[in-house]
Amino acid sequence: MHTRTSLRCEILIGLGLLLNPWVWLVPAQAFSEEDLQTLQATRQCPDCDLQGAELSGAYLRGANLRGADLTGANLNGADLREATLLQATLQEADLRHADLSSANLNQADLTRTRLNGAIVDDSTILNDHWHQVHRLVNEGLESLEIETESAALDLQGANLSGANLPGIDLAGANLTGAQLDGANLQDANLQGVNLSQSSLVGTNLRGALLVESDLSQSSLRGSDLRSQYDYVVGASPPEAAPTDLTGANLDGTDLQAALLEGALLEAANLENVNLLGAQLIHINLQGVDLQGQNLANADLSGADLSQRGNLSNANLSGAYLSNANLAEVNLSGADLTYANLQGADLSRTNLKGANFEGADLTGATLEGIEVDRTNFCGATMPDGAVRECE
Repeated sequence: MHTRTSLRCEILIGLGLLLNPWVWLVPAQAFSEEDLQTLQATRQCPDCDLQGAELSGAYLRGANLRGADLTGANLNGADLREATLLQATLQEADLRHADLSSANLNQADLTRTRLNGAIVDDSTILNDHWHQVHRLVNEGLESLEIETESAALDLQGANLSGANLPGIDLAGANLTGAQLDGANLQDANLQGVNLSQSSLVGTNLRGALLVESDLSQSSLRGSDLRSQYDYVVGASPPEAAPTDLTGANLDGTDLQAALLEGALLEAANLENVNLLGAQLIHINLQGVDLQGQNLANADLSGADLSQRGNLSNANLSGAYLSNANLAEVNLSGADLTYANLQGADLSRTNLKGANFEGADLTGATLEGIEVDRTNFCGATMPDGAVRECE
């Protein structure tokens, strides 16, 4: 079971990343050819439209780009020494390894801009906010020693993709709209952090503390939220700390193919969440409201959804629910077609209008269930008999 689940999870993660617009979004080549030619010929291009322009390694020393729109532009390794980028828009631009010595970026917008390896000196004019982001990206944990309390950290719109920040304490920080794809945040303290509208695709959040954090409208596709992991030993410690999402706001969060085995979700807001293909093995979801949510192909093996949990009208087609505790759960109108419910406890469960076509209920407990227009066509019943279709 675990081998099949692991393989299935890897496939789903791969598909999730391939289909995820956060990962494969490429800025549209909407720049003005005339403006680009002007810049290349004169290095004077204030207020120019250079969205998505290819300027990697370009010699732009002393260039005037005041107010220019460089959204999504590739400036990797560009020479921007003494350049004027006052009030320029550099959203999602690539400034990795660019030389910004003595450059003026006052009031420039660097939301989700890649700053890894960018050269900034004492003469570079850069707002405090982006100075702080640059230090964290390039100096890591040590840079926080010169900061105020982490609760005061403003990392809104920061691009920390691929950052290695295990155990970092960012409790109460503002990471609204930040990009943390592929970052290592294992064991991080993210309690009360605002991560709304952020991208954490494929991020390592194993053992992280996310109590009362705000992850609404964020993408966590393929992220790893399982228990703490010891990479030296190659296994989770005996007393591994689970990822704690107690009271977290996950309204509208994309958790497709995310690994949530053992995570704590007590009192979490899971409204409008996407759990397509998510791994929720042995997770405690007692009393959680997942009405109408998409859990197709999710792995809920051994999960506890008892104590009047609400899964009415939920999409559980193809889901793995073997040995799950579904006692007294509301499954009215739910789609459980071809779901695996072997050994599941469905006692006193509301199954009115539920669709179990092709589902496997071998060994399941159906004591005291409520049925009305429930479809068991082609389902394998607890005794192993296949229910005939009427």
